[in-house]
Amino acid sequence: MNALAPILLGIVLGISLAAPPGPMTAFIMSVAVHSRKRGFLAGIGALSADGVLAAIVFGLSSTINLGAYVRYVYVLGAAVMVGFGLLILRSHESAAPFDRPGWQVYLQGFGLGLGNPFQILWWFSAGLAFAYAGGALLFAGLFGAIAAYVLGFTLLVHQGAGQHPSARRWIIGGSAALIFAFGGYFVLLAVGGV
Repeated sequence: MNALAPILLGIVLGISLAAPPGPMTAFIMSVAVHSRKRGFLAGIGALSADGVLAAIVFGLSSTINLGAYVRYVYVLGAAVMVGFGLLILRSHESAAPFDRPGWQVYLQGFGLGLGNPFQILWWFSAGLAFAYAGGALLFAGLFGAIAAYVLGFTLLVHQGAGQHPSARRWIIGGSAALIFAFGGYFVLLAVGGV
């Protein structure tokens, strides 16, 4: 039973990390309305970014102090959010939205994940604490839960957009607006400090 506790905690943490609305959720939604596969690949790209951040945190857990660089993380994150918001709007205006190979969508999800201040700060704060608390078993539960969430979420978004085609425009516009809002929020955090 002792080994099961960190896995269960990891599952709860994985859902709590993946489920809240944020820039990654918005990006996955904007892709999933057009393709279940590409939506899933966008989410797996973000999960891969989490893997990179987790590896850094787990490997350097005793020496990481992000405090002095938080403003720069926010500025970088704001630039990433604006770029992805523009990408979403531009792809919606084209004749063949998100008509790119799956590996490109995966890399976009990966890039957004690596540039998302929420993910970076989560891993270098809460993730760092959980590296000590639950170790590898906790992370196994966390990544399993995120992968399951991404699969279920992309299927639901794609199915809903398929049943209500007019919802696509609203989902894409809302996704872009949410990403721009997070970019603005990150600028405010950078200017005001934390």
